[in-house]
Amino acid sequence: MTAIIMKILSAFMSIVVFLSGAFPALFGDKEYIDPYGDEVYIGEFHSFNEPEIFNDYETLRKVRGNTCHVYGLPEIYETEYFEENSLVIFSVERQHEDYRIWIKSVAEVGDTLEVEYTVITDGTMHDMLYHSYSSEVIIETSKNIKNVELKESEIVVPFDIEYIDQDPLMLFRDGTYV
Repeated sequence: MTAIIMKILSAFMSIVVFLSGAFPALFGDKEYIDPYGDEVYIGEFHSFNEPEIFNDYETLRKVRGNTCHVYGLPEIYETEYFEENSLVIFSVERQHEDYRIWIKSVAEVGDTLEVEYTVITDGTMHDMLYHSYSSEVIIETSKNIKNVELKESEIVVPFDIEYIDQDPLMLFRDGTYV
């Protein structure tokens, strides 16, 4: 059921992205980027206190090191990519690793990239004493982006989401099924 809903949302967002690019006046001069497409990547890269805009490969290389596989950043972001595009990277940080990031919308409005996202966490007890966990959101944009506006919301669910991406029938840590 979840897969069907995600396919419907993806198809709908593809239509919105196409129409916003073809007729930006219909969308308040916003050009939407598909949050479920290849332009948005969530991974572990490097922790950023503020959103960063990378317009060239050299600046990105200074942050990630000289290799292509540091912290899971996709290899496609080489010198050729930055000839026509930029990257926006920002961090989402929580005191435990059991959270998911859901990108609701991404839109280019003039020289500003507007990103609206929700962090889904669980209300269960976690070991939060030692350090926090960080995930980075990487968004491919056009060269004209100079500012980033983030709108974050949070949803707390009353169950442990650690296994949410695994077997949908597994509910408990001991492996018992519903």
